[in-house]
Amino acid sequence: MDVIKKRLLILIISIALLLQDVIVFRYACNCNFDGPNIDYYGFPFIYRNNLTQACSGCGNLYLSGFIGNILFWFMLIYIFYFIYVKFAAPIINLKIQTFFAWLLTITSIGIILFNIYVYEWTIEMSCDQDLYCKESQCKREIKFFIPNKDSFSVYP
Repeated sequence: MDVIKKRLLILIISIALLLQDVIVFRYACNCNFDGPNIDYYGFPFIYRNNLTQACSGCGNLYLSGFIGNILFWFMLIYIFYFIYVKFAAPIINLKIQTFFAWLLTITSIGIILFNIYVYEWTIEMSCDQDLYCKESQCKREIKFFIPNKDSFSVYP
């Protein structure tokens, strides 16, 4: 696999991991203003929120946090890839490596397409959390493998 294909594969996987909320900080903000309480999500940067009272499966997507998180995941996966090439790749058969590369690519593209077509995003440049809440009003907790966009419901 040449360098461009490897980097494209790592980019696709990093976007899918970000959209699936594999590891995410949840900022539960209890602010004193008229309107719904907003939960902010992102690791390491806030990249989205859920407006559960507005509609099911919609929210804001913050470009600055989204791009920052993609770069973070890209670098992390790239480091793991180099460790894999150094130690595990010589041991594993090339056909098995190719199979898993295609499996990861197809699964990641499916996750990305699902998030694009199912959820209704309002795209903004940066997070507005500081406008509504002070940092002390938000409780931060780390979540692992939370259901994607936990406000989304398939039942009427």
